[in-house]
Amino acid sequence: MSTTMDIATTLSRDGLSREQQRHFAEHGWVLLEQVIDPDLCRACRDTTERMFTRVTCGSTKDPSDRGNNKALRDAHQIEPTFFDLYKVPGLLAAARQLIGHDKIRCVESITAMTNPDRERHTRPEVVTDQRAWGWHRNFRPRNIITPHPSDPELISSAVIAVGMYFVPVSPDHGVTAFFDGSHRYEGCWAECHEIYDEVENRFDVVQPTAGTGSVIMFSEAILHSPAPVLSEQRRFAHFAFLTVPWFSRVGQEPYLRPYLADEDLRHLFGPCLSYDPALDSEVR
Repeated sequence: MSTTMDIATTLSRDGLSREQQRHFAEHGWVLLEQVIDPDLCRACRDTTERMFTRVTCGSTKDPSDRGNNKALRDAHQIEPTFFDLYKVPGLLAAARQLIGHDKIRCVESITAMTNPDRERHTRPEVVTDQRAWGWHRNFRPRNIITPHPSDPELISSAVIAVGMYFVPVSPDHGVTAFFDGSHRYEGCWAECHEIYDEVENRFDVVQPTAGTGSVIMFSEAILHSPAPVLSEQRRFAHFAFLTVPWFSRVGQEPYLRPYLADEDLRHLFGPCLSYDPALDSEVR
């Protein structure tokens, strides 16, 4: 069963409220509205379009998007405009709350431009077939979900994704879809259709609706999918994958990292720390 979900929440400079953290613990994701300034959203849209004209980048290899999506890893290494996203007041504070660690890292980011699905009018039954949407998650709950150290109603997720949307999002506009609450389900699958067949009757499919500049933070243990764009609007989004500090980065270190004046960004894009569980401490 599919549902839409409209939850009007925003982000304070101090991060998430306890109610927002409880929503994350229960559902595996939390929606934050009016987080990114409209001017920054416009700059990111313009930069994304310019970037895809300058950089050799074809459609993604994921068959589930059927050639409608272009994506580039770690775009901040090409266009420093994207660094400004990580300076949004309260964003990193919220990520620290959900991850459960002060020294979080960005191990990868993906900037995506998704066109309206070219078959949405001619083969709508194919486009809207959720079984083929590309459901996935990068970790099982046992590997990244832990109880909150001081609040039994909350959780920590060692890896989260932060989806930042530079246009309005909704089910028609291609917002990320979630199997609501599946971040606590331990199943393991090889193919996306196997995922759908097993969990479609266990969890509702939800797709939040929000305006330009919204952010969705979700655990990488939740089953999620890049849904197709059914409207006439092109979707612009940036996804950052933030973790505890001992996760290794995917790809290269940002070339600007040693020269960043912002201390938070130096830590965020800094080198991986090793972790000694016996000492409960980190070492370089």
